[in-house]
Amino acid sequence: MSQKDKIRKHLLTGQSITAGEALLVYGCFRLAARIRELREDGVLIDAVMKRDANGKHYASYRLSSMQNNPLNESLMPLSQCKTAAYRTCDCVRSNGVSCDDAEDIGC
Repeated sequence: MSQKDKIRKHLLTGQSITAGEALLVYGCFRLAARIRELREDGVLIDAVMKRDANGKHYASYRLSSMQNNPLNESLMPLSQCKTAAYRTCDCVRSNGVSCDDAEDIGC
């Protein structure tokens, strides 16, 4: 699975991600490039600038809550997706992943 797909799946869980987290969790050295690729694919992603204890600025990315975000149309909380009623390929596809990747998001 590509880094872009891993980052997309991470964002679909409702979590934000920073460059440090992307490096530690996914071995992704260039999170901003992966975010750009996702945006080019039409995914609406918000960036929030933060500052660490040493005053260094960094970005935290998360899916936009805008209504027209193609991945948000049917996005539901992961806790709901885990229920038996949502364990279908339709649920999985509406969350932007293939049926083969269903377990990765809890469907």
